[in-house]
Amino acid sequence: MNESPQTSDEVLAAGTAQDSGGQVQSDSAIVHDHADDRKQLETFKAILALHGVALFELADDTFLATKWNLTRPLRDLHAVASFVRQIGGAM
Repeated sequence: MNESPQTSDEVLAAGTAQDSGGQVQSDSAIVHDHADDRKQLETFKAILALHGVALFELADDTFLATKWNLTRPLRDLHAVASFVRQIGGAM
């Protein structure tokens, strides 16, 4: 059987599925939305502030949580989320 080359629409649709309403749903994000990260970071800052903790974003894209004379380095946004859960912050 000889298959014809896929069109660009077929290539794009290969990573998607349709729900019962005919809407196309993507299986995975192709482009990372940094606006969502920024929103999540601001949410974490607010939650931590309610617990008296300041969160700083450092030049090397890591984070530093501080309270009084205590500090905790956090390597990424996932580590920040874990820290928020650890101190009892609701997410």
